[in-house]
Amino acid sequence: MTDHPPMIMMHSFLEWIGKSRMSFYGHEDLNLPLWFGAACWGYAIAGITLLWTCGPKIRSAAAANNSNTCYTFPYRFFALELIFLQSPLSFCADYLNMTNDSIFHPLDRVVAITSMAFEAYKIATLPATNKFVVQAYVMAAILALCAFSKSQAAQEQLDRDGFVFWHTMWHMYPIVGSVIALVDYYWVGQQDDQRGGGRTAAAAYRVEIHAGVSARKKKKMTMDKVP
Repeated sequence: MTDHPPMIMMHSFLEWIGKSRMSFYGHEDLNLPLWFGAACWGYAIAGITLLWTCGPKIRSAAAANNSNTCYTFPYRFFALELIFLQSPLSFCADYLNMTNDSIFHPLDRVVAITSMAFEAYKIATLPATNKFVVQAYVMAAILALCAFSKSQAAQEQLDRDGFVFWHTMWHMYPIVGSVIALVDYYWVGQQDDQRGGGRTAAAAYRVEIHAGVSARKKKKMTMDKVP
């Protein structure tokens, strides 16, 4: 029964997940560059960006729709997972222990797969997001997965330079995703306002913030006019 293709694929997948030794095991002269290690912390940047942009989008979208329904995407959990799990594990597995037999390798894979599942869920369900922003997310994710595949191939061939380049490109996805999120949060909302279209969640939140400031200024001006 184990010779069926699905069973073979599952066995190979579980074997890959559980590997504690990479192809560069024992190659103590690998000498990965410092910027390669720094790129592992891009996930923390993505987590911080998620906390900065996602909460306001959700709250203002609910307010704009007069809805009390709760947005189901656990953005706080995902953000904290990126900051406190994915980034440290990536750094420990890919930079500190690439040449070692280490439990960090299977842990990093499990968390990375979980993170990609959360990312797909986020892209599919984030409210009031411009369709071109969604397309940018999808394109960036596809390119990142291609880069990951290339990095795995380079690693199997013991191609140090190829692995460093392609795995860094894989680690650039959270940085690119953060840029897309910030563009969506600030620039896209402003453009929609200027075109007179429906206000995006980010734009609505900016209005919500500035409404309080404007009200205070108006009150102060009124008080100044009183003799």
